Amino acid sequence: EGTGRMIINSYGSILRYDLAEGEKRIVDNGMLVAWTAHTQYKITKASPSIITSFLSGEGFVCTFEGPGTVFIQSRNIADLARGIAKYLPIQMSSEGGGE
Repeated sequence: EGTGRMIINSYGSILRYDLAEGEKRIVDNGMLVAWTAHTQYKITKASPSIITSFLSGEGFVCTFEGPGTVFIQSRNIADLARGIAKYLPIQMSSEGGGE
């Protein structure tokens, strides 16, 4: 903890949410950028069942409770990676034969 300037990078825009006392916000952990030190939070499964959470693609989420500030990115880096992956060449394994 300290004072001064800080540089933050994200994929997309950085959105700021100022939470009032007792106000809650659920955030996908892939969208999180930063939060103030005094902001309370819990990490939980996105769905009641761990299998449902992972099959939905969500996995875990963070529930923040104010007062405090949460910064999130407007785009998910995992979505970018999946989008790029379909254009990458597939490396074929050359097992066996001396063709």
